[in-house]
Amino acid sequence: MTDEDDQSYCVGWTPSNQSCLNSNDRTSNAWKFTSALDVWGIPKAGEYNTYSGGGYIISLKETITEAMDIVNDLLNKKWIDRRTRAVFLEFTLYNPNVNLFAYIMFLTEFTELGRVLTWYESEAFRPVSSAEAVGSYVIACYSIFLAYVIYSFVKFIRGIRNMGCPEYLKHPWHYVDIILAFLGFAAIGVYIVRIQAATKAMDLYYDQLVTGSKFINFANVVIWDNTFSIIFAILVFVSIIQFLRILGYSKKVTEIISVITNVGRDLYGFLIMFSVMFFTFVGTGYLLFGSSVKEYKSVFSVIGSLTNTFIGVNSLDALIESNPAVARMFYFMYILLVIMTLFTIFAAILNKSISDVKEESADSEEVVGVMDIVMKSAKSALSFVPSVGKKAEENEKQENWSKSSYIYT
Repeated sequence: MTDEDDQSYCVGWTPSNQSCLNSNDRTSNAWKFTSALDVWGIPKAGEYNTYSGGGYIISLKETITEAMDIVNDLLNKKWIDRRTRAVFLEFTLYNPNVNLFAYIMFLTEFTELGRVLTWYESEAFRPVSSAEAVGSYVIACYSIFLAYVIYSFVKFIRGIRNMGCPEYLKHPWHYVDIILAFLGFAAIGVYIVRIQAATKAMDLYYDQLVTGSKFINFANVVIWDNTFSIIFAILVFVSIIQFLRILGYSKKVTEIISVITNVGRDLYGFLIMFSVMFFTFVGTGYLLFGSSVKEYKSVFSVIGSLTNTFIGVNSLDALIESNPAVARMFYFMYILLVIMTLFTIFAAILNKSISDVKEESADSEEVVGVMDIVMKSAKSALSFVPSVGKKAEENEKQENWSKSSYIYT
C-alpha cells in the first residue's frame, strides 16, 4: 500500500495533460487514480499482499456486450502491464424474493517474478429487515433483546449502588451480567452503524441510476454485518452460560464444576505448557510452508489448520505436495508431542480430579435437583384444579408422615 502509484494518466499510461482531461474515451476513468476514501474503500488482503482499496477503477456497463467491449478496449490499450500488481472484479447481487444481498470479489495478483495468484471472496448479507412475516419476527426479537439489554444494565447499576463496586465484583456471576450489558450496547451500536452504511450504499445506488454508471462499494456493509454477527454470537454464548445458574441445582453439574475447580492450578500450568508447544509448531509451520501452502499462508491460517487436527481434519496432502520429507517430519512431531503427549497429560489431570470428587461426593447428601423444582412448580400450578390439587396435597401429607415416622423410629 505504501508503494502504490497515485498519479493520474491519460489513456495508455501516458503522462497526464489538459487534452486528456477532456477526452471522450469511454475508458478514460480507468487511467485516473481514485483514492479509497472517494469510493468508501477499505484495505483488502489477497493471497500475496494487502491493497489499499483504491486504484484505477472502471465501471462496466449493464449488458454483457458493452462490458466485454470495455474489457477488450482496456486490454488492447495495455491497461494491465508490468506495473500491475492486482486486478479486482467486484459486484453485488440482490435477490428481492428473499431480501438477500451477495457481495462477490474476484482478485488476480501478479508478483514481481510473473507468478499469477487468484483469490475470491463471497459474502451473503441482509442489511435491512423486510416487512414480510420473517422480517417482522426478526424486528420483534430485536425489540425484546433491546428491552432485555436495558433491564440487564439497570440491574447492573442497581447492584453496584446497593452492594458497592468492590463487593459487587466479588461474585463471579456478576461478571456475566456486566459482559452481557456491555456486549448488548455494542451490538446495538454496530447494528445502527450497519443500517447507516446500508442506507448510504443504497442511496449511492439510486443516485447512479440517474447520473450514470458509478462504482458502489458494498464491502463496508459486509464488514459491519459480519461484526454484528460476531458480537451477537458471543452475546448468545454468554447468555447460555447464565443457564448454568439453573443447572447448579443438579448434583452432576456441581460435580463437573468441582472437577474443574479442584485442578485449577494444574490446568493453569498445563495451559502454559500447551500454549508454548502449540505456538512453537504454529511458527514453524508458517516459516516452512507459508510460501507454498494456502492453509499456512498466515499465522491465523496456521492456527486454524492445526486446531482442525483436534477433530480429525488436516491439510497433510497439501503439505506433502510442497515438501514431502519436511512435511512428514513436521506432522509426525506435532501428532506425537501435541495430540498424543499433551492430551494424555490433560486426560490424566482430569481423571485424578474425577476420582477425588467421586470420593468426596459419595457420602454427601443429595442436593435438590432441577426436576424437584420443576415438579414442585407444576404441583403449585395444578393446585388450582380441585381434584388434582387435593390428590397432590394428600400425597405430600403422606410423604411428610412417612418421613416423620421414619425419623421417630
